[in-house]
Amino acid sequence: MIIKRGREMAKRQRNGTWVLFVIFGLAAVVALFMMAGRGNLTGGVIGSGEVCNDGNINSGDGCSDAGLVEVGWTCDETTTPNVCTLIPAADTTAPAITLIGNAVVNILVGGSYTDEGATALDDVDGDLTASIVSVGTVDTTTAGTYIITYDVSDLAGNAATQVIRTVNVVEVLPDTIAPVITLIGSAAVTINVGDFYTDEGATATDDVDGDLTASIVSVGTVDTTVIGVYTMTYDVSDLAGNAATQVIRTVNVLVPCTPDWTDEAWGACSNGVKTRTPVDNNDCGVDYPSPLSTTCSEESTATSTTTEANTETTTTTTTTTGSLCSPNEESCANGNLYICNGGTGWDLKQTCELGCSDNKCIVKAETAETTNTPLAGSVVKGPVESTKQFFTNLYANFSSNKTRMYLILGGVGILAAGLVSYLVYFKKKLMKK
Repeated sequence: MIIKRGREMAKRQRNGTWVLFVIFGLAAVVALFMMAGRGNLTGGVIGSGEVCNDGNINSGDGCSDAGLVEVGWTCDETTTPNVCTLIPAADTTAPAITLIGNAVVNILVGGSYTDEGATALDDVDGDLTASIVSVGTVDTTTAGTYIITYDVSDLAGNAATQVIRTVNVVEVLPDTIAPVITLIGSAAVTINVGDFYTDEGATATDDVDGDLTASIVSVGTVDTTVIGVYTMTYDVSDLAGNAATQVIRTVNVLVPCTPDWTDEAWGACSNGVKTRTPVDNNDCGVDYPSPLSTTCSEESTATSTTTEANTETTTTTTTTTGSLCSPNEESCANGNLYICNGGTGWDLKQTCELGCSDNKCIVKAETAETTNTPLAGSVVKGPVESTKQFFTNLYANFSSNKTRMYLILGGVGILAAGLVSYLVYFKKKLMKK
């Protein structure tokens, strides 16, 4: 009984397996049939139900995965696979024409005229200047108004807006230059509350009509009793109607400003003049009420410095002389004798060979015992100075490289001689033992 049931179960399993094989087989047949009906999707051959075949099953490139032409594309059926291209948007923008030169030209009868032409640009076709059609002529021998027109269209047929140039051939050229207004005084004026104000006005000139000052129209008032900013405008036009550029003056009415001066002290006297630079902390814009410079007198001083180095003695004298001295006054400066030249400065009176002292040249050398100062060009030495000089010379000689080399070699020689003598002595002592 058990064996029989096992056989039945095995049979059922085999039957179920065959059922699955049959189902998968039918599905494969259906898929092959559908593919055969559409043609070769990657081969580029249009099959049943297809309008295009670009050799792939992608969408978005003109031919969809279903073999249909996508919106906005066109596919060339004469090629295998089909080549699909995007249809460009329709060109609906017209080109633009730009005149070269003025739109209105005035010339005298008998003069010459050459038209400057125009340029044209299109957003799709680019530069269309060469395609411009210009119509019209100018007869410079006959007075009149002549019109020249400019037209152009792009490849899509969009026509540009026509541009016109007017050429006037006249007996007398018209006045097209505006007059010029010039302010009298400053363009910005500042006054204190309560001050009196009178506007200075302006002038105007024109190349044809001449002086138009009397025709200026000035607009604006200034109330000096009220703090504020007031504006005055000036306008004028010539007989041809050309208006000048408007000119404006600004008047500021402010609270009175009181200067706050600092740095009013005089500086040091220099060359007979001393100055000061006061600062107004309130910046009222007014000048300092007192003089900024004045004459002054400098005191004359003399300082003598004596320096002794080795065997030479140098005397340096520094003297500051000043202006505004007394006439014929004499003074020592830089080792020489000077005289005042009438109260405005000093002139050299005498060159002193031995120096200047007490407002006169030294005429004989004073001894060291009376002055305690060595005279220029002399050498005074005692025991201390001689000893100092010896060590100074010794140090100076030792500081040279050559001297140091000799001393080092001499020292090495002495040490070597001592060492040899000791070794000879030590050897003899051993031999005795």
